[in-house]
Amino acid sequence: FPVSSGCPMIFMIGCARLEDGQWVGFQQWTAASLVPEEEQRIITEWLAAMPESGPILHWAPAEQVMYAAARKRHPTAGWPETLPWRDATKLYKHIPLDLPNLKLKHVCAALAPVLETSWDTEGPSNGESAMVAAWWCHHHAKAETFSTHPLMLAVAQYNWTDCRTVFELVRWARQLLTAAS
Repeated sequence: FPVSSGCPMIFMIGCARLEDGQWVGFQQWTAASLVPEEEQRIITEWLAAMPESGPILHWAPAEQVMYAAARKRHPTAGWPETLPWRDATKLYKHIPLDLPNLKLKHVCAALAPVLETSWDTEGPSNGESAMVAAWWCHHHAKAETFSTHPLMLAVAQYNWTDCRTVFELVRWARQLLTAAS
């Protein structure tokens, strides 16, 4: 996550909506610039758009850690202390796969034949490069074009792919575990 004024911040949130296990929509919230007010705005808007029930699927603990840190940076925002987080990597601990680790890109590469979505080789290749891209746009793009700069649009595509592949991996794992039981 980029650092603004000496602290990391959330600059983009992607969220797929699932109904009956099917991908039915995707929303994305992007900060207009890397300032604390924009972080607060996009998290508040994301939370307002979330349904009252149901888990928030994610891959590994980064989302939970960054949300907790953002709550500390914005103590008056009124955000819930806890959310119904569900770490999708836990599904993969029950599947006998010979994976070197549970990093998302590594799992996607190993399971590419069962996925519909693949990673774009033109844009950011991992979360760190997406953060560097956001920092670069913050310092080099005009303020009014931060979120629409071609590099930020590539980050947005990376974010969509990240969300989509998590959905596909969870769907595949659930099918596999259901068939095995």
